[in-house]
Amino acid sequence: MRRFNFLFYIVVVISTIFVFSCTSFNKNNPQQRILDYNSEHFFFAHKGILSLYPENTMSAFKEAERIGCKGIELDIRQTADGVIVISHDNSVAKLTNGTGKISKKTNTKIQGLLVNKNTSNLTRPEHIATLEEYLQWVRNTDIYTNIELKTEDTFYRNIEKKAVELVERYNLQDRVIFSSTNPLSLVYIMKCNPNLKTGLIADARDIESIYLCIDLGLSAFHTGPNISDENLKLCHDNGLLVNSFCGYNEEQWLQLFERGIDSITTDFYYVPEEIK
Repeated sequence: MRRFNFLFYIVVVISTIFVFSCTSFNKNNPQQRILDYNSEHFFFAHKGILSLYPENTMSAFKEAERIGCKGIELDIRQTADGVIVISHDNSVAKLTNGTGKISKKTNTKIQGLLVNKNTSNLTRPEHIATLEEYLQWVRNTDIYTNIELKTEDTFYRNIEKKAVELVERYNLQDRVIFSSTNPLSLVYIMKCNPNLKTGLIADARDIESIYLCIDLGLSAFHTGPNISDENLKLCHDNGLLVNSFCGYNEEQWLQLFERGIDSITTDFYYVPEEIK
């Protein structure tokens, strides 16, 4: 019996050392660390993986899927002929070799432009993607999408209705949330389909925005990492999910999740060789 106890003790010690060694290794292993974060928590990749690929492009979105992100955040605008495209800015100059506003150009003109920013890792030329192109791809994944309507600075006729129709066409109602700083756009989304999730983007300290979310019957409050425990509790007590926008800060991520944040929208930074 004494011999058995001694052998058992040796096995326990060796196992403990092995586990500790693996854990320590993973802390310095970018691939495993990023995969662990995405496995354990809900992250939206901000505009895809924009540290490696041009923001809001299909390459950036596909990289987000490859590293295990549960969600992708993207921005939508509308062309002069009513096609919804994925772009943060109304100007095509931010990403492409063209100039002018998206709202003043036809989709044919826009698709003729090439993305020429942050292209060093691309294996093929990129263009400004349409929302439909993205939905055709994402429907074959498990990814949840945060579609931000950029309607705070430009009026796009019926963009809400068209976006909802596209989401319904690809049967993605359960894997999409619409967000905006413009509450009217979110009201229009809910009018088109009351079952779709919606989130208002506002300052974490603005309690009136939280009450607006509650009064309008929205699904979520999208805000910064500085939300107080009181405001976080107010959201959760009234059925609002809370999504935090924050930078690449692993310590802050973990603190936010420990406090009860439902999801985080952020950028993941690494070099391609680290995550192969």
